[in-house]
Amino acid sequence: VILVFIILGVQFLRQKWLFLIAGFNMLNDKEKAQVNIPVLSKIVGIFCLSVACLNMISLYSPKYNHATTSLIFLLLIILIILSNIIAKKK
Repeated sequence: VILVFIILGVQFLRQKWLFLIAGFNMLNDKEKAQVNIPVLSKIVGIFCLSVACLNMISLYSPKYNHATTSLIFLLLIILIILSNIIAKKK
């Protein structure tokens, strides 16, 4: 799982594999023009790499499982907020 998130994070940061972002591939060209694609790919890429790091921490230090799970959910909420506020073109 950690390796998958690392690969996804790197590919998103390179602005590749954007079709894996939920809902992004369903947008038509007019709606895609309203999205700041480089910013969205950076946000999702950083999220994936953060999840990989947190999973690595919980793998090697099982006593932090609850804390890392809570941080992943917090990061998910931040991802949703940032992608709806920052990644939209004005």
